[in-house]
Amino acid sequence: MKIALLLFGLLNSFDKVYGSKRARPSLIDAFTALGIDYDTYVDTSPIDFFKVPTGTSVDDIKSLTQGRPLIDRTISSSTSEQEYIIIANDEAEITHRLQHVFIGGHTSLNFTPADPSTWRGDWGDSLIMAFMERKERLVRAAVNSGIGYDYVILARPDYVIKTKVDTKNGSKISEDLSQIVGNLQEDLKELENSNTLGINQMGTEADRDQSSDILLIKNGYQIGRLYEMVLAANLANVVKVTGSYGDTYAKNAYRCKFCNTLSRNHTPHCLKCGAAESLIDISRWLEYKLGEHIKSSGIKWTQTRLFGRALR
Repeated sequence: MKIALLLFGLLNSFDKVYGSKRARPSLIDAFTALGIDYDTYVDTSPIDFFKVPTGTSVDDIKSLTQGRPLIDRTISSSTSEQEYIIIANDEAEITHRLQHVFIGGHTSLNFTPADPSTWRGDWGDSLIMAFMERKERLVRAAVNSGIGYDYVILARPDYVIKTKVDTKNGSKISEDLSQIVGNLQEDLKELENSNTLGINQMGTEADRDQSSDILLIKNGYQIGRLYEMVLAANLANVVKVTGSYGDTYAKNAYRCKFCNTLSRNHTPHCLKCGAAESLIDISRWLEYKLGEHIKSSGIKWTQTRLFGRALR
């Protein structure tokens, strides 16, 4: 068996997930335990982001970042008390770091220039398009390699893998390697010859059991055969054909901020929990666009046993 591991995005937390600073099992630990051969494809930019208190001096920034060049600084979109510091990274150093970690097969890197529009101005749409374009390039690279990969995994490089295990008191979240290995093996068996994409659906099990046609998919982890992944990663091209991110799959969708109930209609009160003015518009969420794209592509999907969260 051979897997293509496709990592998209910046490498701020890479060392904590795959490298020297990691304290938890990673996907490559599971591959090694199962005797799976893998190649790694990475699409990133030679920059790092740091959050610092607003007004931090240049000298203090140099101390925090070991003197690496300061590219830009901008106020955080979530709070004026913090700002993002954008620091240059060296491509040769990044290449060395990744090749030192991914020793199980070939490692292919694509560096895209740092794009200020992803941290200035229209932050949301620019950042989302950068994510989608990286995923499309990675899948295309795996196809163009001519290697008949049995499975392809798309993941953020800062995505910590977890799984859920059953206990006598119910289920619990686990980062135990043996549990991750066992459930990855079960996911691979389920996806074998099934023309199905494995996804991380957003929300709790109760949220996902709703009789709604709205599907929210987390951006951090997907697994499937190459054909299904080509279709899934094509969202960037759909946006380009449509003309704008907002106009792509533009059907209305709302979510209650208290009970997470999904709805196509905006009502004064949540129809499930009754909370007033609780519905928020999610029609521009990437999780929503991904779900609409998967459904429109006719791809079958299943909730994977492995899931995770991104380190911030």
